[in-house]
Amino acid sequence: MKNVYKYIFGMPATALYIIIFAIAIGYATFVEDIYGTIASKALIYNSKWFEAIILLISISIIVNIFRFKLYLFSKLPIFLFHLSFLLIIAGAACTRYLGVDGLMSIRENNSSSYVTSSDFFFRLRAEKDAKSEHFYKKTLLSPISVGNLNTTIDFEGNDFHFKSTGFYPGAQSYLQASENGEAIMHLLVSINGHRENIYIKDGNAVEVYDYVISFNTMPESDFYIEKENGQLFFSSRKSGKKMSMANNEKTSFAANEKYSFEKSLLYTIDDANILMIDYMPNAMIAFDPYSKQGNIDIVKVRYESNNKKEDFYLPIGRGVNQSVIFSDKGTKLRLSFGSRIYKLPFSIKLNDFILERYPGSNSPSSFISNVTVTDNNKTNGFDYSIYMNHILKHQGWRFFQSSYDPDEQGTVLSASYDVIGVTLTYAGYFLMIAAMLLSLFIKKSRFKSYLKKLAGFQKKSIAGIILFITISISSFAQNAELVIPDNTQADKFGSILYQEKNGRIRPINTLSLELIRKMRGSSSYKSLSANSIVLGIMMDGEKWANEKIIKVANEELRKKIGISDKYACFNDFIDTNKKTSYKLYDWLNVASRKLPGERNKFDKEVIAVDERLNVYSMIQYQMLFTVFPSPLDINASWFSPADEIKDIPSMDSLFFKTGISMYIGYLQNNDTANANMILNGISNYQKQYASSILPSKTRQRLEQINEKINIFSKLSLIYFILGLIALVLVFIKVFRASNKAVALNIIKILLYIGLVLQGSGIAIRWYISGHAPFSNGYEAMLFISFVGLLTGLILSKKSVLLLPITTLFASAPLLVAHLSLMNPEITNLVPVLKSYWLSIHVATITASYGVLGCVTFAALMNLVLMMFKNKRNKAKIDLMTEELTSLNKLALIIGLYLLTIGSFLGGIWANESWGTYWSWDPKETWSLVAILIYAFVAHINHIPDLKGKFSFNLFAFWAYSTILMTYFGVNYYLGGLHSYASGESKPIPTAAIVSVAVLIIISVIAGIKENRNNKMIETSN
Repeated sequence: MKNVYKYIFGMPATALYIIIFAIAIGYATFVEDIYGTIASKALIYNSKWFEAIILLISISIIVNIFRFKLYLFSKLPIFLFHLSFLLIIAGAACTRYLGVDGLMSIRENNSSSYVTSSDFFFRLRAEKDAKSEHFYKKTLLSPISVGNLNTTIDFEGNDFHFKSTGFYPGAQSYLQASENGEAIMHLLVSINGHRENIYIKDGNAVEVYDYVISFNTMPESDFYIEKENGQLFFSSRKSGKKMSMANNEKTSFAANEKYSFEKSLLYTIDDANILMIDYMPNAMIAFDPYSKQGNIDIVKVRYESNNKKEDFYLPIGRGVNQSVIFSDKGTKLRLSFGSRIYKLPFSIKLNDFILERYPGSNSPSSFISNVTVTDNNKTNGFDYSIYMNHILKHQGWRFFQSSYDPDEQGTVLSASYDVIGVTLTYAGYFLMIAAMLLSLFIKKSRFKSYLKKLAGFQKKSIAGIILFITISISSFAQNAELVIPDNTQADKFGSILYQEKNGRIRPINTLSLELIRKMRGSSSYKSLSANSIVLGIMMDGEKWANEKIIKVANEELRKKIGISDKYACFNDFIDTNKKTSYKLYDWLNVASRKLPGERNKFDKEVIAVDERLNVYSMIQYQMLFTVFPSPLDINASWFSPADEIKDIPSMDSLFFKTGISMYIGYLQNNDTANANMILNGISNYQKQYASSILPSKTRQRLEQINEKINIFSKLSLIYFILGLIALVLVFIKVFRASNKAVALNIIKILLYIGLVLQGSGIAIRWYISGHAPFSNGYEAMLFISFVGLLTGLILSKKSVLLLPITTLFASAPLLVAHLSLMNPEITNLVPVLKSYWLSIHVATITASYGVLGCVTFAALMNLVLMMFKNKRNKAKIDLMTEELTSLNKLALIIGLYLLTIGSFLGGIWANESWGTYWSWDPKETWSLVAILIYAFVAHINHIPDLKGKFSFNLFAFWAYSTILMTYFGVNYYLGGLHSYASGESKPIPTAAIVSVAVLIIISVIAGIKENRNNKMIETSN
């Protein structure tokens, strides 16, 4: 029995389960990207084998708690750590099996007490005599899980078997003649504004939003169609009207009377409209699976019994309300696919839906639902406003703003109910954090043992000891064809102040840079400054509309709008031959209405390009240049020439409307004297009416310097050069016993200067933006680099190896940040980031990336040293690699703690913003993969076959690939809910492929050399 426990639940087996789990969820993110969320759930997340892996991990944790007596007080941190994992897994189980996740749609001035589930169900209502019963089976159908439905339902002693045999995503359906077919009718039905395409077979009925249409069965239905002598007739339970589609002629028909049913007529009964699209006496339903023209998915379901075998084609999707009705074994069966409806013990009334857009744009910037909540047993309710990071909590239910109706008269709220799951999960989070903190102080913890081991190295090693991780956490040519002003005039224009929508006042120079970066992805064009381009567009917008300054990264979108280059001109998006001249119009409407997590790469690019085009228009029509303060109210928003100006003295309003246009006119006529007079007039007007809120000259100057100097780009090259020089000097010092202390000290001084400049740059961004500088990928890279360099410099006196390692690491994030992958502009936060959780969650995560990055570079240094080890330097290199390995074990624990805590804090933030702490979003998933892989590396010495320096350093080095995938791979190639920090999708650079190949070669050679040396030692012994 002990051997069974050892092989099934021992450390090697547990490590294997964790690796399988990590590989599975990582693979699931690619399945989701290709086939959709439902496919990833069906294939992996909700599969039985996946649940079995989690169960094996849970049992292994329990077995090892007793096997290693982790319940002893001396091992309290480890016990709490493993117990927290069990709580988190239990919480996840409760969320999956007991929690509810769905949507609530409400129109203005209407109420709702129903939540439509996000999951799709196979729904069956069986009726026999006076008895009826509803059956629900959660079903995940996708192109790669076609047969996921296979169920037998028992009702009144009879079995009814159903299985799915086909799945057609977004397919175009039609009737196809078939000799072996049957009579089928294709109808277009509209009920209360909901339009549905339905197919009715002879002898079946369809229910659409409680309205029943039948064909040669159920004469008592709302709309009964029958066939006599090859002719079609209908009768209706209510009277109505029929209208000729040819001449709009209308006639009435009476209730319960038989009339001819014809293709060319539209039949209207109250809120129901019925139109026959097609009818064939011998036909089958066919699909074009590649058309993608349909807006709903179709499932083919086969019903089998002793009496009957029949195929049904049913729509599946959120909000689908269409059933097929047929009879067998004396039982009426209503069959459908879609969401399950949950009745709440309270109702929510939408009083007002507010949609705010960016100035001059169709793109939404935020939306708010003002609601009233009333319990069913009460008459009075309470009012509440729901918006991002401000969710409604009531009776265990949570509601947060998700989307809105196309006409902007209704809201879509996401809803969740998961009291037990959230409680257990939060308990696990906080217990794990407590265990991590305890492990730093308990005497017999692994962390303390590494500290003692490193203290021994401090006495006999050249490199010394570096406790870098713990300290790092506590500190942390002009174109003649274009109208372009001269540089002097452009600089003067750039120095004028303007007010952002959020009230921040800054120079137009920074606005110009951000506008051009937004449109083009870089801050210049044809060697022209950003101010020159902005002024040029205002001076001659028609000519600039033919310049390729609009970036289009997505190849599919480029093909659709008819361009081959990655840059387009404004006029490329206008087609005057069409009714809607704006080429992006239809695609933009579709993309904007989608939930953020449902938008694909094409949708995101359409929204991004639309924003760039809006920027161009707003520049041309002076909509962004809010340079005129109100003379009546210092707290009022400033005006631009394009604003509607009310209640302002006529002379002032005339100045607002014409000031910039006059300035542009003078520039066009080369009248610089009067142009400067206008600029001085604007500046003096600002001082006269807004002097107390204007930024100081120092702040204005700092903002302009920050944009012009671009210190971070320069530091990336400086760090890289200094890191290479330091690396050469360190190798000379180690292998030749040469003293290069003076040169290394000079490099260290230069790095301290660089660190001060980098820290100042980050502080300036913080000061300028008014929020913590962690809001996007660019700022995160700056912080990771800063943490890495600070780590090395503080303790470089104790380790000569740290200097080149941390310097080279510090250069890497800065280099990546400036490879056109990220946008360096200082921007307003997207709604979800407007939370205090931003600083806590993102700072912790990025700090862990910095710490684990240092681990990665140190591990690479060890692999390189192993690669060059020989008989002469063996003793010295063994000492150095042993020291760095012990250091890395210590550092890895801290980095893993930070990564885990940061991810858990992210889960809490998500629960406060989106109503769910875990949704298998690609970013969340890869963050979990990184945690699991680093947890595996941290326990690698407990696996007999993987003990040793080489194995640890090899895995510690390559583990960082999960971090890179979490940050870059997800942001730029997979997307998801965290897309606010992403950039355009990029092909993998050739340099990256070559670098990976070189690193693999280093790893292989180091492994061969280390294995050879180990065999020599065994032979000598």
